[in-house]
Amino acid sequence: DLVDFLIKDFSHTELADNSVDVVWGLESVCYAESKKRFVDEAYRLLRDNGRIIVADGFLRKEPLTDDEEREMRNWLDGWAVPNLASISEFRTDLEDAGFKNITFSNVTENVMPSSRRIYYLSLPKRSIMKILEWSGIRREAEVRQSGTGYYQYFTLKKGLWVYGIFSAEKQL
Repeated sequence: DLVDFLIKDFSHTELADNSVDVVWGLESVCYAESKKRFVDEAYRLLRDNGRIIVADGFLRKEPLTDDEEREMRNWLDGWAVPNLASISEFRTDLEDAGFKNITFSNVTENVMPSSRRIYYLSLPKRSIMKILEWSGIRREAEVRQSGTGYYQYFTLKKGLWVYGIFSAEKQL
């Protein structure tokens, strides 16, 4: 009775202003088309001294070369992620919204074991899917999607993105 769970568009929740104490985004904000709209909505929702915490992937390198962009798209498209904000873009969005005490922690080393497991599991699947494509049983798009596990690890290991945690406070 102390918690409510709602299914809403987190960039436009229709909830009352100043109605929550914490906005917590766990590997979900990456799916927002506009990270700025999400941050603005979070600020609107938070009470004074409320906190936003976002644990997600963030671009580390910018701008990306054409090859790096292709490698990232091979991963992001397969997971239906429209884009990753860079660390500096997300920090600027938080600042522009009015957040204070903004911190960022790069915790990539904590997700590397999982990322590596996804990578190793993707290798045989990718080979099997390629054979199925050659035989006409699978389409090229399905084969491309099967490479997402490979590319999420490859691009992380390459340093194109990091897994990090942003925290900030709304102070009036």
